[in-house]
Amino acid sequence: IADLPGERIIVIEEPYTPLPEFERKVEKPIVKIILPKIYPSEIEIVKKDEKVSKEEKKEDSNPPIVFKPKDFTPVVPIEVDEPPVFIAGRMPHYADCEKLEEEERKICTQEKMYEHFGKTIRIPELIKMKGKAIYKAFVYFEVSKTGEIVNIKLLDDQKKSIPKELQREAYNAVKTLPQLIPGKNHGKNVSVRYSVPINFIVQ
Repeated sequence: IADLPGERIIVIEEPYTPLPEFERKVEKPIVKIILPKIYPSEIEIVKKDEKVSKEEKKEDSNPPIVFKPKDFTPVVPIEVDEPPVFIAGRMPHYADCEKLEEEERKICTQEKMYEHFGKTIRIPELIKMKGKAIYKAFVYFEVSKTGEIVNIKLLDDQKKSIPKELQREAYNAVKTLPQLIPGKNHGKNVSVRYSVPINFIVQ
């Protein structure tokens, strides 16, 4: 093979020697807990029966809290009002009907209620001037556990509206009912709900 013209270049490279790697060890610090020395001669034993002086009592800034029975308020149970029922074993009734049987007592009470309505309700002259008509109102009310008339509500006849004057008469007639003997279920007083239709016949 013929030599190429020109000078011959020789490159001499020094061998690469990697640096040595040193392992570094991390030493854990040694923690020493030094406990105080207790000498038996410094321990003072106090008996339970030993009386504490007045000066030592003053030094005690955090005396124990002692609760007395007077500090506690007795817990009073809350009575939950039971919803009224439509039918009770012994329905509310007038005192005059007390001696009758249950069914007769119901009829007697109903007759006395309508007798009261007949005496109480008065048709105003303004309604009479409008001419002959028949109005019907449904009055809802409750006889409470104590026999009082409460929660009175009035519902108009859906077919024909009732004048406000007659609504007032129906409301007052029920509100002025006398206190009844309350109804009972299993010997316990209960609130009973009533629905009474009242007819107004205008001549």
